[in-house]
Amino acid sequence: MLKDQFFEIDQKLAKLEKIVCSLSKKNPVVKRTWFAKGVSLLLLVVLVIVTCWKNIRGFQEQCLNRRWASQVQ
Repeated sequence: MLKDQFFEIDQKLAKLEKIVCSLSKKNPVVKRTWFAKGVSLLLLVVLVIVTCWKNIRGFQEQCLNRRWASQVQ
């Protein structure tokens, strides 16, 4: 009985190893390059948004400072 369970588990493990092996052979390089391109594009978009946001905030502060300076004089 114990030997039958061991044999059954061994068979399932061998089947699982074959499935994992076949899945890992299906174009892993292509998937990695697309993932890398996607992450790079996402980081680029975030960087552009942050840079633009900082420039807009700086421009708003300059406008407010000019208004304040003109009101004080």
